[in-house]
Amino acid sequence: MKKANLFVIGASKCGTTSLYEILKEHPNICMSNLKETGYFAKKTNHRKNVNYESYYYHYDDEKVIGEVSPIYSELNVVPWVPREIHNYNSDAKIIYIIRNPIKRMESVWKQTMSTGHWREKIYEQKFGVNINIMPLDFKKAIFNYPPFLEASKYWEQIQEYRKFFNDNQIKVILFEDFVNDPDGVMANIYDFLGVEKVDVSNQDVHLNPSQGKTMINPKYKKVSKLLQEINKRLKMPYIIKRFVKSKVSKPIPQNTIEGNLKKDILNILEEDIIKVLSYADKNINYWKF
Repeated sequence: MKKANLFVIGASKCGTTSLYEILKEHPNICMSNLKETGYFAKKTNHRKNVNYESYYYHYDDEKVIGEVSPIYSELNVVPWVPREIHNYNSDAKIIYIIRNPIKRMESVWKQTMSTGHWREKIYEQKFGVNINIMPLDFKKAIFNYPPFLEASKYWEQIQEYRKFFNDNQIKVILFEDFVNDPDGVMANIYDFLGVEKVDVSNQDVHLNPSQGKTMINPKYKKVSKLLQEINKRLKMPYIIKRFVKSKVSKPIPQNTIEGNLKKDILNILEEDIIKVLSYADKNINYWKF
């Protein structure tokens, strides 16, 4: 098998799941069987027992081979990723989906609450990086937990990739464009990848939405961990797991970024926003804050 040559690096909650599913359907693109391999974000000791090519066991001489891992654009946590990808394949192409950072962080809050970042060291489990558990306080999470404010410094992330890859190897697309004009955006992406255009008008670009997500009720935190261990050993049927989850879960508290908090965040991100929108050939007022 030839080397993977496409890396969709994120950002999280910017349509990466939808893009992955669409790319999977292209006859000349082989996407990893696992959407987020996170392989190049893993420290060496977390990577040594993984055969990267096993993610592409279904490869059948496609022109493009790729994966989608939003952790690759959280370089404040895993700064070695651009270098590692370059060492693996210096001819690879990079796609980066970005979104109004305020809306993205509100969505990330629901995602991380749902997936348990507030009760487990997810980064350590998956990548071998020791990051504290996410604060349950929304404002503290924004300023202190990696996928929020730091991961919204899109220009900072791109700059690190530009140290290793030429600009003609990097494509920045906007989540809002992807939602409003999926055909146009995908035609642009197919052209970037050098594959024939295909019709995506019947594809759903609203996969993995934030609406309706729930979280484990903090008062059942210990119980939920016990149930996780039981499930690992006994493999409970899905219907039982769903019933148990419904009993120990609750709706995620609704939090929005507005007022002084919004001003503080935009003051921090202002220069980054201007530069990344310019790089993406967009008007600097594109997001209309």
